[in-house]
Amino acid sequence: MPPTTAAFPPPPADPPERRAEPADPARRLVTRQSLGIKHLREPGPDDAALAWMVRAALAAPDHGLLTPFRFRAVRGAARQALADLFVDVARAAGKDEASLAIEAERALRAPVTVAVVARLDWGHPVVPAHEQWVAVGAALGQFLAAAHALGFAGKLLSGRKVREPRIVAAFCGPGETLVGWIALGTATRPPGPRPARPNADTVLDDWVPPAACASLPPARRRVRAAAAAAPRVPPACSRSRTPRARRTPPRRGASGARSPRRGRRRRRGGPAGPGRATPATARTPAAPASRPASGPGNAARRSGHSGRPKVA
Repeated sequence: MPPTTAAFPPPPADPPERRAEPADPARRLVTRQSLGIKHLREPGPDDAALAWMVRAALAAPDHGLLTPFRFRAVRGAARQALADLFVDVARAAGKDEASLAIEAERALRAPVTVAVVARLDWGHPVVPAHEQWVAVGAALGQFLAAAHALGFAGKLLSGRKVREPRIVAAFCGPGETLVGWIALGTATRPPGPRPARPNADTVLDDWVPPAACASLPPARRRVRAAAAAAPRVPPACSRSRTPRARRTPPRRGASGARSPRRGRRRRRGGPAGPGRATPATARTPAAPASRPASGPGNAARRSGHSGRPKVA
């Protein structure tokens, strides 16, 4: 049995009419929630508890057994060193004193902080990079689930700091990627209402071969079509923005003057086109004295005709 280092209230016994539900350990998996660092206190996980969390992470699916991740625990006096690093980086970015205090609290408030580092083999001949990232995410989920099962609360923190060169160099070796930090501790309050999540039937259905879809009843075809067309992002999190129209800069010649747009020059003597009126001055031939020195045809080409007077 794994060591229990934090108090965790036992779940209620299964009533006889609900025997079809999973056992207590499996039920805890669906009750895990993230809890911010301001709701964490001592005690944090000790060596034995951290070892169980890492063992759970190593049990995650990992194609090729590459173990494309590692964990680095920050605890004890190392928390102050991490706080100083956060403050130095924030001060160099021009943040005020209030922001510096918040950065220090992010390193000091949680009893234990665990850095998640990805170490992918980008040139692996069998396991592509996206499958290795899947293994990193699966290990992270297993780690957090084990922390919850042992009675601890926590949350994964990331943000702009994971891309700060000084912080990355403090945690990562060559070729590694800093994913974020897991803040761990004992919860000071019970978790709040669980955010709304999709029902299981919205992400699970029976696969039907494409050739057999035509033989389905019309009602089932409509259900499958509606499920396939359902939005993948909850409405509260989605952002719909109308893209701003892109303005094409005017074309200019070698002298810096605007060049005529192609495709808008009308035929000589023909109609100007629907909805487009041609000024009377553009239909009047330019006088020889008003032609620029660069050539007699420049002004004429810009006005849309040959520049020679029409012969009746």
